[in-house]
Amino acid sequence: MRRRRENLSATVPDGPLSSENDDRDDHDSRGHRSRVFAFFLGLYRVYVFDAFRGVLDLFRDEQQRNAMVDFFGLFVDHFAVKGRSVRQDVLGILMMAAYSPQEQVRGSRTDENLRSAEEEEWVVGCALRAMKFSAAAYGWSILNHVASIFDWHFMPTAQPEWRGIPTPRSARTQTRSDSHATEPPGLSERDEAEARKEEEQMQANLRGETTVLSIVDGISPEDILYSNFTSSDRTFGKLPNHYLAVDHEKGALVLAFRGTFSLSEAITDVNCAPMPFRIGDREGFAHMAMAHGAKLAMTVLEEVVLEAYAVYPDHRIWIVGHSLGAGVASLFAVLLKEKHPGLPIESWVFGCPGVLSLNLARMVPAYFDELSRKSTEADKLSKFDPPLRFMQAFCAGEDNVPRLSHGSILDLTSMADTLWQFFNSKSDGLSSAVLYSFRRRSSTRRWILDALVVAAIGTFIGVFGYAAKFFFYLDVTRGNIEYDLSNIMDQQLSRADRLRSSFSEDIQESRDKRVEVAAKKFLMAAHHDKLYPPATVYQIQFGGSKFYDLQVSKPEYFGWLLFSLGMFTHHLPRNYLFSLASIKESNRAKRRWAKVRRKVRRKSRLWLWIQTIESIGQGP
Repeated sequence: MRRRRENLSATVPDGPLSSENDDRDDHDSRGHRSRVFAFFLGLYRVYVFDAFRGVLDLFRDEQQRNAMVDFFGLFVDHFAVKGRSVRQDVLGILMMAAYSPQEQVRGSRTDENLRSAEEEEWVVGCALRAMKFSAAAYGWSILNHVASIFDWHFMPTAQPEWRGIPTPRSARTQTRSDSHATEPPGLSERDEAEARKEEEQMQANLRGETTVLSIVDGISPEDILYSNFTSSDRTFGKLPNHYLAVDHEKGALVLAFRGTFSLSEAITDVNCAPMPFRIGDREGFAHMAMAHGAKLAMTVLEEVVLEAYAVYPDHRIWIVGHSLGAGVASLFAVLLKEKHPGLPIESWVFGCPGVLSLNLARMVPAYFDELSRKSTEADKLSKFDPPLRFMQAFCAGEDNVPRLSHGSILDLTSMADTLWQFFNSKSDGLSSAVLYSFRRRSSTRRWILDALVVAAIGTFIGVFGYAAKFFFYLDVTRGNIEYDLSNIMDQQLSRADRLRSSFSEDIQESRDKRVEVAAKKFLMAAHHDKLYPPATVYQIQFGGSKFYDLQVSKPEYFGWLLFSLGMFTHHLPRNYLFSLASIKESNRAKRRWAKVRRKVRRKSRLWLWIQTIESIGQGP
């Protein structure tokens, strides 16, 4: 290769041409290095910097600090004040994963399909479209982020005709020299700070809108009526980023909320304590942080939705979201529909957390259907074809977010205590759980992956548990808290004396059966109040890499946590998009095959009819 380069250089004459080529090569190499540098700098600015800023938000917002303190206080109360063993609870999670009753996955496998193929086709088509809008609210494409920040033009797009869309910095904003030329002289520092904030907000909105155009096909820049892609930063995660767009394909005004994408938003998820909530004349509970976010959305977005509906009165109003965005979207739809019964609202939410107590979650469909019938615009609402459906929630596979609430965590702890009564020591419980779960495995690969997931959860709880004990004992020794340490030591000594016998192979089989029976009984008698996803829940059943099915479930089936690899991966937006697209394509294939079968049947009947006539004509 080196010799070939020397020969090539020898054949090129000296002069302007060679120097021109050298300059071009140097320019290309510098451009390549600058692009590589800009790419990694873009990753830092978009992801790492935002994460650090989320940590700083904890010290800037009092409610966020209080939420973190309350969350850590749960570990302090559980492990330090009550004197519970961290190792025992971590191993209790392993036993829960091994001995969980089959009734826990009831929400994942109902075997109840939709009433007709036409209904399923309409539901899946609308859900896939709504999920695209929900995914676009993330601005989740790395290339889109970097392209918008650094004025690059290589980002992938949904349709070929959108390749000409310029990036925000090159087309929609003034250059620095132009902006300085048009700025009035003598601006104060406060005015300059406000101008910088406005420019940052505009840049964030343009980056978000570019992402919407690249993910959702058939959307033009004029269809995005309103966007706020800095809402989460300005409200410290209480009101996630959102935008409002017109979807001419489905005849809908789509208000989409972003899911969890920052530390502040994760804290909003964690603040899952129930708060009093009312729908109509019935009282219940709602997810505290998401209810606050929905009320904040009412303050900010109510007039926006009403003005957009005044321009498009024949369109449905879709309120969509994924994860955190799904929780805020569902509660915002409840508040908005109750205040304006004449609005044609439909909410499509994916991976929706538990946001309502069971009595409220069950009443949502019938209550709002009746509210629409009694509204002054009932005749106008009845003209939509197909008819309006207020709330559709989707759960993919073993997604644990719809099953997560404060009550489900408390039930998890109580069930672990119940199972510990059948074991004599920690080593006994560990050995039994490992052997039993290994015998029940569907495959060795799946067992290993599930074991890694449980180990990760155990590590997380162990770190927070020992940290809670350390800080609690530190406060006690300093005299900040008065507590009888001897009480905890006595509990630990009595526990050590009680758990001295060793593991026995002889009673393993009978013990497994008794533990299963005890787990099932406890499941039926669980008493902690939980929060559930609202209304009808459509369960996306995972049957393999190429097989998906849509089943009808109920809110009450989502009160128990599951332990598997799917509890994390099934919640990703990509899984919702891919599974819904696969179901839609499967429905198309079924429809094509149905047409082929009908055609074959008609031809066969015609052939039999002709054969019968010919046989009659021939006579005996």
